[in-house]
Amino acid sequence: MSAFHCKSASISCLPKKRDKVKVFYQSSLFIWFFGFALFALSGCYSEKKGEAEHNNVSFYDDNLDVLETRSIMRGTTINPSNIRSGSWYKAGENASTTSHQLRGDVNFYASPSVFEINDESGLKEVNATCGTTSKHILLNDIALTSEWKPLCSAAADKRFVGILNGNARKITGLQIDSDENYIGLFKYIGAYGVVKNLGVIIANDKEINGSQYVGAIAGYIDGGLVENSYAEGNVSGAYGYIGGIAGYVNVGSIKRSYSEGNVSGSGSGIGGLVGRLEGSSIADSYSKGYIAGYGDNNQMVGGIAGQAYGGGGSIKRSYSEGNVSGAQRIGGIAGYIDGATIENVYSVGDVDGNNSVGGIAGYVNVGSIRYSYSEGNVSGDGNVSGIVGYIYSGAISNNAAINEKITGNADVNRIVGNRNSGTVDNNFALETMIVVGSGANGNAGTNKPQAQLKTREAYENATNNNGLGWKFGNDDESPWVWGAFSGYPYPTLYWQTKSLSRY
Repeated sequence: MSAFHCKSASISCLPKKRDKVKVFYQSSLFIWFFGFALFALSGCYSEKKGEAEHNNVSFYDDNLDVLETRSIMRGTTINPSNIRSGSWYKAGENASTTSHQLRGDVNFYASPSVFEINDESGLKEVNATCGTTSKHILLNDIALTSEWKPLCSAAADKRFVGILNGNARKITGLQIDSDENYIGLFKYIGAYGVVKNLGVIIANDKEINGSQYVGAIAGYIDGGLVENSYAEGNVSGAYGYIGGIAGYVNVGSIKRSYSEGNVSGSGSGIGGLVGRLEGSSIADSYSKGYIAGYGDNNQMVGGIAGQAYGGGGSIKRSYSEGNVSGAQRIGGIAGYIDGATIENVYSVGDVDGNNSVGGIAGYVNVGSIRYSYSEGNVSGDGNVSGIVGYIYSGAISNNAAINEKITGNADVNRIVGNRNSGTVDNNFALETMIVVGSGANGNAGTNKPQAQLKTREAYENATNNNGLGWKFGNDDESPWVWGAFSGYPYPTLYWQTKSLSRY
């Protein structure tokens, strides 16, 4: 406004007539410049305004998976069924929406009574729906402002059995310090409960700490699913079943998810993703962090799962990148396997323990490990090896131990430290591997020079052609790829090239 005042004063208070032309010229020049600036700004404004005049209209199916998103002019009155056939609902409406004037982004759902979560208070309101097949979707990132009290409970009628779609948003600032059981964003996810597309980030310099059944997303999952989700930050517990994603998973699954943070605790069942996996599966996932069990009696510690039990239990197409340590039954992927299957996995961190220590698994009671490799150093006292520390009964085949060094006292070998029974067939071991300690009834594997183990042919060629018979491709059945990450000379998994970096 000062420019206008100055100009007005100079026009009304001219002392001399000869200055009129000069003042007129200066005034005209200023007006022309100001007008040009307004024109230019109006052009920029119009462009931005044009962008703002469109809103996103999204449609979600019964499982809260997005079907379609369209950009439509603001102010337009639309009938959702004219864009997609069928009846569609807005959050908070129990009747079919026949028309809607766009005044902002809007979501339409195939089911009524979908709860849209915009802030911390809205997230806490999930508690009001525990025990029901409710549906929730995040519309914003949510920053928690105080110590979190886990959602729902272990009571049969108060478990989370609905759907929470994080919608590619994240919850930050999560912190819990408790001496109770069932600790995480959720206490307990029950049958058919789903958490997907969600990031959970633990507060800086804090952790999630509980007694037993502790995980960043859930303390306990019983028949539920965590998919396309991740946790970042440290998790600890006092008495076992501690995991980066969930403490205990029973007849459930973890898919396309990861944990980046340290996981530690005492007792049994400490894992990078899950403390104990029972009749459940982990697929296309990874863990990156230091996984540690504390105390002389600590056992069953693994880079992915501390324990993996049968009834269809499996860990597939996954990897662990952090170091793993504990007392007994310690593995780069799983500490203890009983009736479960591990295949198409790899571990690159160092593994250290006292008894039954392996680059992939510490102890196999009944189960199988196939098409997998371990790269880190392995050390312990007894029953130590590059793939499995001890086998009571099981099948170990078509694996590669690429470890530079295996260290122990008794029962030390390259593929299997020691075994009671079971089969150990067609495994490769690095020719220059340093093995410190005495061997036992284990298995050393076939010598392979490092140069050969750094070629695709060593893994892909069929077993009758001096190879391991791994399948290279671009899907779940052929999950391995070669040379996807510069400088990394060993196989990686196909999904890593689509969604994640190697390091």
